[in-house]
Amino acid sequence: MAVSCHGVFPSSRPSEVWRGHASAGCHAGRVFGLTPDETSAYRELIAVPSASAAELAGRLRLAVAETRALLTTLERRGLASHDSQDLARFVAAPPAAALGALLAEQRIEIKRAELQIDALQEVYQAASARRGISGLLDVVQGQRQVAERFRLLQMGAEREVLAFVKAPATAVSARENTAAEQAALARGVRYRVVAERAALEEQGGIQAALATIPEGERMRLVGEVPLKLIIVDRRAAFLPIVATPGPDGAGAVVVHESALLDALLALFEAEWMRATPIRTPGHGQDDPAAARNGTPLDETDARLLELLLAGYTDDAVAKQLGISLRTVQRRISGLMGLAGVQTRMQLGWHAATQGWLGLASG
Repeated sequence: MAVSCHGVFPSSRPSEVWRGHASAGCHAGRVFGLTPDETSAYRELIAVPSASAAELAGRLRLAVAETRALLTTLERRGLASHDSQDLARFVAAPPAAALGALLAEQRIEIKRAELQIDALQEVYQAASARRGISGLLDVVQGQRQVAERFRLLQMGAEREVLAFVKAPATAVSARENTAAEQAALARGVRYRVVAERAALEEQGGIQAALATIPEGERMRLVGEVPLKLIIVDRRAAFLPIVATPGPDGAGAVVVHESALLDALLALFEAEWMRATPIRTPGHGQDDPAAARNGTPLDETDARLLELLLAGYTDDAVAKQLGISLRTVQRRISGLMGLAGVQTRMQLGWHAATQGWLGLASG
């Protein structure tokens, strides 16, 4: 029976102290090249002065033979040793020393891998140069291949990801995309996204869609974006294409550094400038959509204005906000009175120039 890294013992057990809790210990085990069972065995062993194979088996809820095999592996890895006063018992090696040695080995391996990547990249770039203009584009075919290439691009992002979100979702679902974004955001990658209304409505409406947006992502809304697009670190663009219905008809083009990539970057920045800022979770005060300090708008007024400027009708605004049509119209009249204007166009201009929605800055 395999031992899960999660939920083996209540959090009050001493063994949970390693890295704060069991899940952190499990992650550390993977980093050091330990299996989940080996990680659990070491975690239990460091929580006691010493233990026999039978005692540790009881703590792990494993057979004695399995536990003895785990202890043999830990001993070989330098994580455990026989108790000098009783050779039938085992003691854990100090984590700082034992795991520190494993970490040093991992660092050496990572450095070697980085050097290999650099060498392979040089070979790839030389081959791309010999291919001429064809080396600027990669064609990816098949739904599974498209999804995998999309995932790898986001995994490789180091600084910034720019994206157009256009309905309908094809090779990559919204849930898969959100998971990839969360991982990149956790690494400190910045996201700027321009989404069209239909893409958010496809996810159950703007409120439901915004609830799934990872914290820290900046989003703006337009009536329609020209194409599906993701640009990673300004060095590669990914354009999904559906030639025919079905998984075999899915494809994508990857554009490398070139004048074509520059044009796609310019297109994104132009769409970003004309799009309406939407407040999403975790915005800091440096985000223009959150820079409304001192404005007279409450949360409902701010969201209402965002939707109006994005082209929603009064009926659609009412549905998105979950309020009545009459309430929407009453709030719009109140905002027009507050701004001292006569038309909705003037209201939009006033909101932009007065910084009610942060439209005056980029």
